[in-house]
Order: sequence, then C-alpha cells, then structure tokens
Amino acid sequence: PSVFGDIPETVGGINNWDKLILACPTWFLLGTTNLVFAKMNLDSYLLPWEVMQAPTDTAALTGQQIWMKINGVLYLGLGLLAYGVKFGLTWHDAGAPLTISDLKFHPYYNMIIILYFIMGPYLLQASADPAQCKSLISYVIWAMGFAHGLIATLAVFSHFEPLGYYGPSVFGDIPETVGGINNWDKLILACPTWFLLGTTNLVFAKMNLDSYLLPWEVMQAPTDTAALTGQQIWMKINGVLYLGLGLLAYGVKFGLTWHDAGAPLTISDLKFHPYYNMIIILYFIMGPYLLQASADPAQCKSLISYVIWAMGFAHGLIATLAVFSHFEPLGYYGPSVFGDI
Repeated sequence: PSVFGDIPETVGGINNWDKLILACPTWFLLGTTNLVFAKMNLDSYLLPWEVMQAPTDTAALTGQQIWMKINGVLYLGLGLLAYGVKFGLTWHDAGAPLTISDLKFHPYYNMIIILYFIMGPYLLQASADPAQCKSLISYVIWAMGFAHGLIATLAVFSHFEPLGYYGPSVFGDIPETVGGINNWDKLILACPTWFLLGTTNLVFAKMNLDSYLLPWEVMQAPTDTAALTGQQIWMKINGVLYLGLGLLAYGVKFGLTWHDAGAPLTISDLKFHPYYNMIIILYFIMGPYLLQASADPAQCKSLISYVIWAMGFAHGLIATLAVFSHFEPLGYYGPSVFGDI
C-alpha cells in the first residue's frame, strides 16, 4: 500500500522495475548534463586522464604522492577485499567470510564499491601532482573518509537488526551480538578503516600541501567577474540537488530506494538502511563542493570529472545492471497514492 495505490513487486517480469523510472535515468541524466557543460565551457569531456597538466617537477616522490598511490590501489581492490573478507565490512549477509563459494551481492553495496573503485585511478593520476587536485583530495578526506566513517559508526549504535553474516566461519562461530551491540563487527574493520584513511590523507595534505584541505580552502579566489556561465549555474543547481538528496530519497522512496523505506510520500512510515545512508552522505557532501567549485570550474577539473564518470555514469550503470540481475524485489510494494505498486 502507498499513496500511489498498490505497488506491484514485478512488472514485465522485472524485479525492482521502479528504479528504471527514477534512480537509473537520474544518474545518467546528471552525468550527461555535467558532461555537456564541461565540453561547452571547459572544452573537454574531462576524462580521468585529461584533468591534469603534465607535472614539471621531477624531484623524488613525496610521502603524500607515495601514499596516494597506495590509497588508489586500495580503492581499486576494495570490491575483492570487501566481498572476500566480508566480516566487519559488509552490512548484509554476503556469505561466510573468506569464501567465494558462498557469495551474495547487494545493490547498495555495489554502488558504494563502484564509487570507491573509480576513485582509485583518480588518486593514482592525482599522485603525480597533488597540488592540481586539491578539491578531489579534500573530498576523499572529508567525505570518503571521515563522513563515511561517522555514518557507519552511528549505524552501529542505531539499533539496526544484525546486518551481516553470523554463524560458522573460518574464525569460529560469529555471534549476532557482542556486549549488546548489533553489527559490532563493523567496529573492528569498517569504521576504523574509513577514519584511518581520512586521517592519513589529512596528515599528508598538511605535510606536503600545508593545508587541511577544508572544502572552503581548496580554491584560489576567482578573478573573473564576468556573468555566470551555463556550467556554473548548473553546478549550483546540481549542488543543491545533492544537498537535498536525503530528503528526496527518503521522501519519494518509490523508484529510488533499494530497501523497504516505507510507503512513498510519507514520513510517518520511514525506515533507514546503513548502506543507503552511506551513499547519501557521499552525495550530500559533494553538494557544497560543487557549490564551491561553481565559482571557477577550471580549478576543480578532477572533482567535476569524478562527478561525471563515477557519480553519474558508473553509478547509473551499476544501478541498471542491478535491475536486471534478478535480485529479489527490493523496495516498497503495495498500495500507494500512485495506485498499486
């Protein structure tokens, strides 16, 4: 049941059909719009290998540059690590830890992984000259490090049902609860990992760039006072959309959520999910970065490129593949204001 009427589980034999109406086309639309404006105003499609000028400094690599290469490789391997180890990392039953014979995927988790996976090559590219990619590195620190860690830690203590694999494993019997805490295993790996990565990037940024790369510190004041370009206006709109994504996603729900978040267009029936909150925080924090970058997009090519290719096209692709991957129906189905969903 919903304000749309009764929402059916399947349409045309497709589970999760409703995501083809909103979620999937939205990511492609946002990616395409950013791509078009980038070509119009920056004369580039901002492919990952096009966002930096060739560095002229041939000195020995700094600690930051070495670390960024390591961090980039870690992000590239995150999917294998997460679906291999599982224990302490997954918020769904992905199967017994350290086994590949018992493997269960989740759409939300795959969306998170793709955002980090694609950041890997960006960090490897940016390691050649971090000073050219301050906005991107700042986002890695404050969003993909600290904010993700904070949301994950809050989720541990938010009384969600135990989310993950519990039972026999190579580690022995994994209990659902330890010390009265559900999802206690995330305090061993997932939560400290995000904080550790954020802190390490922050320390190296201060050491080598002499800045903590707070979002408002990553750009020089623009000198061009001409009228705003179409790209600048769009980036402000896109930034506001990302800031409001949580309200939109948990308000509309239909076509956007891959879990039963409650009946669409209602706040009395609201159900959160840790994975979804982690995705939303990554987009929410990108909002202020886009608003800041809109003052002078040319200074933030690496960040805008990531928004196009990772947060737009790659996210849309993973979401679309999930629709046709025969996951059980994920979302709210039944009566609604739209009719029967």
